Amino acid sequence: MMDLKEQIEKCWFRTFSGKVIDPENLKPEDIDPVDIARSLSLQCRFGGQIVRFYSVAEHSLNVMTNVEKHVYNLNRVDINNLALGALLHDASEAYMCDIPTPFKKLLPQYKELEAKVMAVIHKRFNVVLDRFEEDIINRYDKQALDFEMPILFNTPEKKQFKDLEYYTPDQAFSIYLNTLLRLEKENV
Repeated sequence: MMDLKEQIEKCWFRTFSGKVIDPENLKPEDIDPVDIARSLSLQCRFGGQIVRFYSVAEHSLNVMTNVEKHVYNLNRVDINNLALGALLHDASEAYMCDIPTPFKKLLPQYKELEAKVMAVIHKRFNVVLDRFEEDIINRYDKQALDFEMPILFNTPEKKQFKDLEYYTPDQAFSIYLNTLLRLEKENV
């Protein structure tokens, strides 16, 4: 087994759960729910440029909750698969970090790599989304963004929105992980 310095020099990546992964050859078995939950619960949205800490995990939970709440009656949609896809919509950031969208748009290679990482994550959790389902998740992600921004940037429009929960990283980790494990079990 290589020591940590050798792993870093070879561009391997060590995760919270202790896995050592090769980003150039990422495999479904490299993906661990604990690693996703841990990383996303510690990453602040909007590059941390907001009035208080709000994690990518909490954002993802909110997107998933809204998908579950509003899309339950579409016959052509497997709601468990869709909810899991919504929860995981930013899961690549557990391995690549959250980059604010204006910067991400300037990094076409990042977007390509993000798509590859998401494909591996979807394979790991048996998430299969068609274009219609991806559009649903994107719509609720955008809706969450429109809701979060006035609150998190403390703009005058904030008054028309209820406040966010603001989970601590430990709370976000626990809630995200338990939700992910529940949805994974239901998505058979």
